[in-house]
Amino acid sequence: MWPYPCPLCGAEGCAKFLQFYTRTTVYFGNTVYEDVPIGRFICCRLNPNVPPETHRTFSLLPHPLVPYSPYALHTTIALATALAEHADNAYQTSQTLASAYENLNPGPTTLGRIKRRLVEALRKLKRLPETLQQMISERSIPTGRTLETLADLITLMVTYHSPACGIGVSGACGLSYDWFYVFQAELPYMERDFLVGTPSQKRRAN
Repeated sequence: MWPYPCPLCGAEGCAKFLQFYTRTTVYFGNTVYEDVPIGRFICCRLNPNVPPETHRTFSLLPHPLVPYSPYALHTTIALATALAEHADNAYQTSQTLASAYENLNPGPTTLGRIKRRLVEALRKLKRLPETLQQMISERSIPTGRTLETLADLITLMVTYHSPACGIGVSGACGLSYDWFYVFQAELPYMERDFLVGTPSQKRRAN
């Protein structure tokens, strides 16, 4: 049983464990993990007000995986940084990574896709109301920095600190947590999206 309010309908004691599925390959820097188990839960619809077409299942991704990506969040940032250091030349970046690492050698197409995801994350943050942008500024080092470029976003992701969960979550994971739970708090769960990655990891049950 999911010990928290169901993220799909909000009812207590609703979501139940359904099954595991596996991520074939996950990259944590140059370390590769294969067949990583991911837990999937099903919403039992204890809240009768949820529309019937709403997703029925959700996945619990281990920290710090990104929805529908084989690269951990910190690895995604590292790859984007490497791309910037090569003046956005994806081919040269790919060649450099291949010569430097045994396993971490994404192709030019993959590097381009990673950059687009981070650029979209930057656009999402820049669209936030001024009050929330001020909150982001206060939780980063140095405080008062502005978000204008991809380099600004990468710096923010490295230095950000969220007071989440009462213990604090730092870095990109803290920023991603605040994006989903704080900055989109007024939206129903099913209307929220993820800061980095695809819009939803929630799937319909077969």
